[in-house]
Amino acid sequence: MVVDLHSRRIPNQLVLVGLWGGILYLVMEGGLSGLVLGGIRIGVTVLGVFLIYQWSAFGAGDLKLISIISLFFNWEEFATWLLISLLCGGVLAVPYYIRGERKIPFAVALFAGMLVTLLTF
Repeated sequence: MVVDLHSRRIPNQLVLVGLWGGILYLVMEGGLSGLVLGGIRIGVTVLGVFLIYQWSAFGAGDLKLISIISLFFNWEEFATWLLISLLCGGVLAVPYYIRGERKIPFAVALFAGMLVTLLTF
């Protein structure tokens, strides 16, 4: 989140740490079936968010971060998290657009949505 605030980039090293953490979490929670379901979830997430990415609504780092975070939530939590994150992103975008900036540090909205979701579930 801090890196995204400063450089508007999410480093691949950070994404890889999150991916390995997500895989470990899935195996610990559900064994092989958890890993398979996580693979399906991340595949569906990547496909859905990639369609939005085509409109330049997200950066590639945001796409990867959304995919990684999807590994840690079930479908209901994920839908709630994504909705809250999009709302946070809309609020966050206002001052950036007023200043004429088109890129916002969307990782901030993703983490804010994650915090709210974790506190409500």
